[in-house]
This record gives sequence, C-alpha cells and structure tokens, in this order.
Amino acid sequence: MLARYVDWLAVHHYSDAMQVAAGRLVRTFAEWCAERGVVRPGEVTRSMVERYQRYVYHYRQETGKPLGFKTQQGRLTHVRGFFKYLTRERYVLYNRLRRPRRPDLEARHLG
Repeated sequence: MLARYVDWLAVHHYSDAMQVAAGRLVRTFAEWCAERGVVRPGEVTRSMVERYQRYVYHYRQETGKPLGFKTQQGRLTHVRGFFKYLTRERYVLYNRLRRPRRPDLEARHLG
C-alpha cells in the first residue's frame, strides 16, 4: 500500500522530497504498528493512532530533547495523508487520524 501511495504522490506531481519524506515517515508508522501485531491498514484503530500520537509526543531525540511541535505535526501529517489516500481509494472506510493542536491554542481553550 505504501508503494502505491508514493506512486500516487508522484503521479499527482508532489515533489521528490515530499515522496521520500512520506515514504519514510509512513514506513516508521507501519513499523511501529507491526511491533504491535498490526500489519494491514484496515486493522489500525483510532485508539492505536492516538497511542502513536502519544508516542511521537513523548519521543526523545538522542540529546534527550522532545521533538518540536512542527516535527511532531509533520510526522503525523504524512500518516494522515496516507490514511486520506487509503480512504479515497476505498482501502479503508474512514480516516482515523486527527492533527494535534498547537500547545498555545490548547492553553487558550483551557483558560
């Protein structure tokens, strides 16, 4: 499915850099899923995607620092695009991923 998605990006004139990034980041998500016994996109549940979002949020770089918000959002945006493609092509019934909110926006809603 991932190869088909990257091919779709190429056919729709997405840049080579976008194709490479999408392939790498969706592959990272697929490997994370496989470690949990999920190997088909249709097996991915909303709660699983939410756990992946938490994983990305809590992930630490070699320096011990967390990923920046834009980096987190970028990782999830490519996974979201993959599920959007799968939904459009009817490989899955619906897109299970929500984009994370920016921390400053979340704080405004709580206060």
